[in-house]
Amino acid sequence: MNEQGVSLVEMISVLLIIGIVSAVAISRVASVDEMELAAQVNSIRNHIRYTQIMAMKRNDMTWGMKCDGTDYWVFKTATPEDADEPNVENNKVYLPGNENKQIPMPEMQAFTLYFDGLGIPYEYDDTEPDIFVPRDSDLTIQIGSKTLEVSEETGFVE
Repeated sequence: MNEQGVSLVEMISVLLIIGIVSAVAISRVASVDEMELAAQVNSIRNHIRYTQIMAMKRNDMTWGMKCDGTDYWVFKTATPEDADEPNVENNKVYLPGNENKQIPMPEMQAFTLYFDGLGIPYEYDDTEPDIFVPRDSDLTIQIGSKTLEVSEETGFVE
């Protein structure tokens, strides 16, 4: 008997195989994006730690990190009470392994974080001019779907 066409069982088998292969491929692509974001968050965590270590190592300057919502950078200043100091080009520092002083990170919320010579996190109080005070709460930094938290007392980054 000469059969022409495809049986229902053959068609369901092919569709099932295509569905399984597609599901595996899509899950791999999604996990690559998650892994890339996790790597970026880990890099930012290390940059914050680097900034804190440099503040403790070279305690003649105040070191900090700033993000404007599109880029972030490390800076050092002798006059932290001046709110414009983190933005001055000469105060920006090259991070190890980076060619540029500013690193693009469009998914990170804006913040400014200072460290004193003991590694304690500070912030600029813009309610009163020229006030530089210890943080009164942990700093939470949102990066895409991930979160970093800088402890108010020790500057530990989780």
